[in-house]
Amino acid sequence: TDDKLEAAQSDAAKTAEDLTTAKANLQKATDDLRAATELYIAKQLESSQKARELEAALGEERAGRLDKATDLFRSALKKAPRDTDVLTKGAQFLQRRGNAEGAVKLLRRAETSHPYSAPVLVALGVAVGATGDRPNGIAALRRALERDPLLPSAHYNHVMAMRGTPEYRDALAGFERALAAKRDFFEGYHSYLQLRRDLSVLDHQDEPLDKCYGQSGEDALLDEFFGRRRD
Repeated sequence: TDDKLEAAQSDAAKTAEDLTTAKANLQKATDDLRAATELYIAKQLESSQKARELEAALGEERAGRLDKATDLFRSALKKAPRDTDVLTKGAQFLQRRGNAEGAVKLLRRAETSHPYSAPVLVALGVAVGATGDRPNGIAALRRALERDPLLPSAHYNHVMAMRGTPEYRDALAGFERALAAKRDFFEGYHSYLQLRRDLSVLDHQDEPLDKCYGQSGEDALLDEFFGRRRD
């Protein structure tokens, strides 16, 4: 009887210990979930604030208030010195202001933080090319295409950079192959249309462009090309 009592007491103690451990684990899981939720909310708020600040900077630039736009971009860069979006938009702002070298510096920083980002490599290739270093600009654009073979901006800028070279036709054909490889690729067709317009080689019977218009007839760029909506 005493042995049974001791066994029962031991089982009860073990059960109590297991319950205490389970309670502690549950509390830890609850605390971890709360911390993760708070971190997620903080990051969402930070992202929203960053987006508002960048949009405000771009708005000031569009309005011609360049000093104010510069201050806003500087503020965004100070708050998020390694953020891809901030670095890229800040670099593009500098490039539009004629400071391609400054743009390259920001984009090199973005590349270091995000070496596999195709959009960063596209922006870098354009900026490097704008400094007069065409070969390295093209090399960056080709790395972007290796990262993302269907990225319209990479194809667009690669073709533009290859103008006047023996490889120009191959670059244009590469863009067309990318269009053929993906169905319902409106973004790609739109970029291709803009490319053909910028190259002054538009053809109203061009099948990819016609397909592009078929996907969206409510588009100013397409309407400009096709002469308003067609039946």
